[in-house]
Amino acid sequence: MLEFKRFNLKADTSYVLKDINLRIGPAEFVILIGHNGSGKSSLLKAIAGNYKTSAETLQMRTCKMAYLNQDYNRGVCSDLSIKEHAIMVRHCFGTSLDSQLPKDLQKATNLLGYQLSGGQKQVLGLSIAMCKRPDLLLLDEHTSALDPQMAQICMKLTFNFIQTHKTTAIMATHNLDHALEYGTRIIMLKGGRLISDIAGEEEKALTKDRLLSLYR
Repeated sequence: MLEFKRFNLKADTSYVLKDINLRIGPAEFVILIGHNGSGKSSLLKAIAGNYKTSAETLQMRTCKMAYLNQDYNRGVCSDLSIKEHAIMVRHCFGTSLDSQLPKDLQKATNLLGYQLSGGQKQVLGLSIAMCKRPDLLLLDEHTSALDPQMAQICMKLTFNFIQTHKTTAIMATHNLDHALEYGTRIIMLKGGRLISDIAGEEEKALTKDRLLSLYR
């Protein structure tokens, strides 16, 4: 799917990513963890094409991509109803938004974007992103601004889509419970460097205490 080879990324006068070597295959659900400023968002933005990169250091096969961050206002139009969002999605992507939405939003299709709660906006934005049927889903702390109930709804929606469509996903998060419950691979960044890459049986045996120890 994609591969970093000795990848470096410089912002202003300092490097935000340093000597990253990483290969991510199809249908992996990769979780990025680390302190604030460790390089998680920069890595996702590099993949999304927000920075100029070299084909020698970042190789990625052509694919459909969707990107969602913690700003729940970016994914919806405030003056459009859920029903109008559904019409737009069908016109643009040829897919049904209703089939992606939780039942409470399916029953509230006349609500306008600005009338939705932050959590509902994020769920709607995520549902729209999934209607693109992306091969690669990039999630930058997309549940961090939500209350625990809405965060769980959002994560279940995310996970069900990934499982159903065998989508490759990379998610940055500070929520270690989500990392352990949903990820198939957990990567720790620190100071812009990749310091830990845990997958397979080792990942399945991980505990929260072990993950916390990586932060020290």
